[in-house]
This record gives sequence, C-alpha cells and structure tokens, in this order.
Amino acid sequence: MATIVTDVAGKLRNLKLSQNDGVLAVFEATMNAIHAIEDRKCHNGKVTITLKRAKEKSVIGDNGLVAPIQSIEIKDNGIGFDENNFKSFLKSESTYKAARGGKGVGRFTWLKVFDYVIVESTYLEQIGEFKMRIFRFENSDNPISSETIEDAPAEEVGTIIKLCGINSEYINSFPIHLENIADQVISHHLVSFVDKSCPEFVIVDEDFDGNSIQLNLNKRFQNDFLIDTDADSFVLENIAFEVAFVRLKALNLTADHKLFLCANDRVVTTDELKKYFPDMYKPVYNTESGLYYNLYVLVKSVYLDHNVNNERTQFILPEKEGAAKSYLISLEEIRNLTVESIYNFLEPDINSIRKEKLDHIQDYVLREAPQYRSLLKFQKHIDKVKPGLSSDKLDLELHKIKNKISEEAKKQLNGILKIDEPLSDPDRIEEYKKNFSDVVAKVNAVGQTDLADYVIHRKLILSLFEKILSKKENGEYEYESQVHNLLFPMKNDSESIDYNHQNLWIIDEKLSYHKFLASDLPLHENKQGKDGSRPDILVGFDKPVAYIDKKSSVYSSMVIVEFKRPMRNYYSANQDPVQQVINYVEEIQDGKAFDPAGRPINVTKNCKFFAYIICDITDKIQSSLRRYSFQKTADEAGYFHFNTEMNVYFEVISYDKMLMDSQQRNQILFDKLGIKYS
Repeated sequence: MATIVTDVAGKLRNLKLSQNDGVLAVFEATMNAIHAIEDRKCHNGKVTITLKRAKEKSVIGDNGLVAPIQSIEIKDNGIGFDENNFKSFLKSESTYKAARGGKGVGRFTWLKVFDYVIVESTYLEQIGEFKMRIFRFENSDNPISSETIEDAPAEEVGTIIKLCGINSEYINSFPIHLENIADQVISHHLVSFVDKSCPEFVIVDEDFDGNSIQLNLNKRFQNDFLIDTDADSFVLENIAFEVAFVRLKALNLTADHKLFLCANDRVVTTDELKKYFPDMYKPVYNTESGLYYNLYVLVKSVYLDHNVNNERTQFILPEKEGAAKSYLISLEEIRNLTVESIYNFLEPDINSIRKEKLDHIQDYVLREAPQYRSLLKFQKHIDKVKPGLSSDKLDLELHKIKNKISEEAKKQLNGILKIDEPLSDPDRIEEYKKNFSDVVAKVNAVGQTDLADYVIHRKLILSLFEKILSKKENGEYEYESQVHNLLFPMKNDSESIDYNHQNLWIIDEKLSYHKFLASDLPLHENKQGKDGSRPDILVGFDKPVAYIDKKSSVYSSMVIVEFKRPMRNYYSANQDPVQQVINYVEEIQDGKAFDPAGRPINVTKNCKFFAYIICDITDKIQSSLRRYSFQKTADEAGYFHFNTEMNVYFEVISYDKMLMDSQQRNQILFDKLGIKYS
C-alpha cells in the first residue's frame, strides 16, 4: 500500500493559509493541470473546473439564496499520475517540479481547505498500455487509502481531482458565484491566459440534480477582458525582469489597475497601481482602440521564482532597500523600476489627465500658495499627487512633497560627505557633480518654500492685526489683550515661546533678537510692586562680550512695550501710560525687578531704556503727552521724548502707523512672492 512519507497532520498545522485564501487550494490543482498538459506536450489541452452544489439553497448570495458548493472537480487531459508523478506526490516537499518552481507542498493545501480528496488518473504505463489509478487522500495516519490500479482506454488519459467538503474554517470566506470564481481563476493564472499556448479553461456550475451552466474562461478573457498586450524588461544587479502589460476592458468607471509580482507563472502579490500612479484614479482612455481600460502589469523573473514561500502567498525578500544584506534586491527596488517601465508605457494615454492635474496644481500655487512654486519643477513628486484635490488637501500633499524632498536632500548630502577617497575617474567626477547639483537644487527649493511660508505667515498676521483694530459690530473696539497676544502671548516669557509664535517684528524687527523677554509678568518676585507693576512687554539686550553667565547677565539696554485699548479715550492717574513706564524703569534701576525665573534683573549704570507706547492717539493721550514735553515725529504720525535723567527714550506709536510701517517694510517680500496685501 502506498503512503506519504511525512506527518500530514503536522504538515497541515505548519501550513500558513489565511481564511480568505482558501481558493488557493483550487489554484494549486489547476496549476498542476497546466503542468500535466505541458508534460504531455498536448496541443489541445483542456482544464475543466466543476462546481458541485448542495441541494438546498442556504447561502446568501448577491441575488438571494444560493446552494453552497459541496465539492470542486478539476479535470485535465494531461500526462496523468504515472509512476514518476505518483512517487513525487508521495514524497513531502518533493523537488520533482523544482525547475518549474514547484515547492512540493501544493497538494497539502487541498487538505488544509477541504475534508478529503479523490484522485482518478489515467496514464501511459508503457507503449500501448494505459492504466487508471484511483486513491483517496486525507488527513489521517494513513493519508493514502483505497488505492486501485486498473487497465484503461487510451482516449481517457488525464486526471480528475475531486476536492470534497470545504472545511468550516474556510467556508464563510470561500467565493460562491460562478463569475467570481471564474475571474479569480483568470487573475491567478493571468500569465498563462496571456500566453497563446494556454490550454482551454472551462468552468461548470452544476446543481444537485445535474443541471449545469458553463463559462469558457479563454473566451471570457479574450472577449470581455483583453484589449491587447505589450511587454518590456529591465535589469537589476545583472538579473533580468520581464514586464507584461495587459490592457483589460473597463466594465465600469471604477479603477482596477493592478501590479502583480509573479513566481513560477503564478501571481503571488497584488498591488493597486493607483498607489504609484494617482492619475489612474479611473479607467484610462486609449485613443487607438477608443476604449477605456484597466491595466494589469505582471512582473516575472528567475529571482522571484527562487525567493517565494512554499505557499506562494508572499516573497521571502526584504521590503525596503538595504533592509537585509543577504539579498541582492529588495521588493522596493523591483517595484521602483517596474513603475518607471509602466510610466513610459502609459505616457501617451495619461498625458491629458496629467496635464489637467498639473494645470490645477499650478493655478492653486499661483493664486493661493506661492510658497510652493519652487516645488513645481520636481515632476516626479508632483506626478504622485492625486488629481481633483480640494485646496486644503492639495496644500497637505504639497507640504508632504516639501518634506520628502528635504529628506532626499539630507540622504544624498550624507552620501556625498562620506566620499573620502580622491575622485580621479572622470565618470565618478561627473556623477559627483550631478549629485551635488541635485542636492543644491533640492535644498534651495525647500529653503525657498520655508521662506515663502514665513512671508505668507506675516501677510496673514498683518491682516489679522488690521481686523483686530477695526470696530466690532456692537460699535466697540477689541481690548488691548487681543493686540498683546498677537504680538507676544501674555503670561509667557522668552523661554516658553519660540520665535515662530511671536510677532514682535510688527513693532520693530530688532525686538525678535532679544536675550530676555517677559510678557505681562510681574516685576517683583513676590508679585507685588508699585501699583502691581507688570509691564506689557519687557525686553532685555546685552552687548556682545566674551562670556556672560545667564544667571548673572547684566543688561545694557532694555525695551518696554505698553499697549492700550484701540480708541481708548479715558485714563485715570495710575493708568497714564507714560507714568506707568517711568514706574517700571525706576523699579528696574533700583534693583527691585526680577525675571520670570526669580532672578534679579541687573542693568548697567548707563543702561538705555526704550519705551514703546502703542495706542490710538486720542485727545486724552495728546493732553498727557504735552505735560511730558513730547514732540511730534517727522511724519507727524506719532510722538517721541528723551528723558535724560532716567536715560529713557519714549516713542508713542499709533496702531495705524505701526500697521502701515510694518506693511511697507514687508511689501517688498509680498511683491517678490507675487501676493497682494489687502
């Protein structure tokens, strides 16, 4: 009695096959059928798949209840289970079909998914003598049973594999509709269907009473799917890869473009092409045929044949380049060169889609986001943007491109900096120059984008500032706290707020380059000073010296900023802004002021104080300024005064003047960027 030389139960336990992959067991049988036909050198090869259904309709289908599939038969007119094939079948992980990529484990998927298998095979024993071998294959201590060998007529050469009873683990995910199974067979064996020598494939759907309907898969593929095919190839690390392009008729407006990596003439992994080509978000129109199509791309190579797992569900290759030194080539490298090949193939058909998308992106950049203008020359990245995006989503994609270019530049620059040997080879010198120029272009583009981002930020801040100064619907004006928080957030200091979150440049660009700043924080360590002294903004500067300990810094100049509510026209005695500034200066000069960390604010004997009083110059303010002998500025839009006794220079700036001056200072930046201030 013949038997398999392996522990079948252990083999099945170690076989990894997900619940959604149960149909692969059928594909293993159909691929064996193709190989059997090839081995017989049969020019009229035929594979028939018969779905045998139960009597009762108990499974919910697309159009109501359908009868479940009880068994599946795969019949071929190939060479049959002769002695060589049968010996290979009995040996676990046989290398008999290694040249075709056979792993010697495919038949175990039958028992993983189905309860048992019946094999009936007629073969040539010797010239003029034919035999029929019948046996049962199951998961038991005696996996091969009920074996018989009988004489058989020659016209019946071939094999029938009966896969009986779908296991409960796979039954719920197993396809139930004839068309669905047919299309999955076509997709899995796409390499064979594209080949003109493909055997005839027929799938039969048979009910319990023997009534049936059938589909010819070759005709279905040729008439309902295929438009045409084309081919290309590329070489990686001296290993050849073949690329087949298959244009399939689009049955609707849903994109179904796919990239298949194949091993041993079988599809192993499937990727959506729109992941690499966002322009392919719908079927592509071919001007020559006048048809919309979906593109299937198949990649074959001996390298892929040798690096696939036993179940042929994934490749045993690193995903990313450089992830594993033991492999020459990663899947990422294979896909990248395949994508280049696809790009060249598709170019005539997707030019119109790409042009429409590029026009949309350029229009958005010119009208709304000029900071991204320098990125438009990086065509490879722009091509990956999906067409038809809204402004918000497009902005996000362009920001991602900027970051991607920055990462590429850093990686290239690190590679250039690692070159330590002299460059004597002219080719290497040219390559070095090219790489260096590429890095410079990327760094410049990212820098221009960052600068443009900041210029636009300034434009938006000035627009917001102008809005804050406007009268509200209720006829009142915003409190000074709104202006204060816009320029520098209240209750914060220079340690808690970074450069990008303060807008002191509206007052004076130099204020951004301070050593110490406190915003609406008490001058006194115990929080109590003259009238609760708390200047709106206090800024400290020091002279450049060899070394200054931060904890014992002595400031040579200080700036005090005091805000008043827009259009405020009433001030009590202790709210007079000039007097408030004088009080602050006195406390600092007397050594009674502390920074937010609780350290004393030490100033030099001749420390210069600059005081900005930001307010609307109302009648009340003008009256106060006259008492302190303030003079009008040359443009008569503000006032100034120098208190020689306290070494304080005062400048009173109206909100209108501060806004106008800042607009004028930044207008050249807006002009260069091509944006208008309004």
